[in-house]
Amino acid sequence: MVHAANSTAAPTLLDNTFKVSLVLKGLDGRLELVGGFLLVFIAYQCYHMVVAPPGPWRH
Repeated sequence: MVHAANSTAAPTLLDNTFKVSLVLKGLDGRLELVGGFLLVFIAYQCYHMVVAPPGPWRH
């Protein structure tokens, strides 16, 4: 079965799932971008305190 490029058929579940996945991928990319900028612009000690595991060796 061949579909025309300007078909008026209703979108299928697969089409809708694909569109939702594109939106989620875009949101994920934006969150990664914001997180990257935050890591660049905050002081090393601030995120070292958040990322470093607790223990006696923690400064």
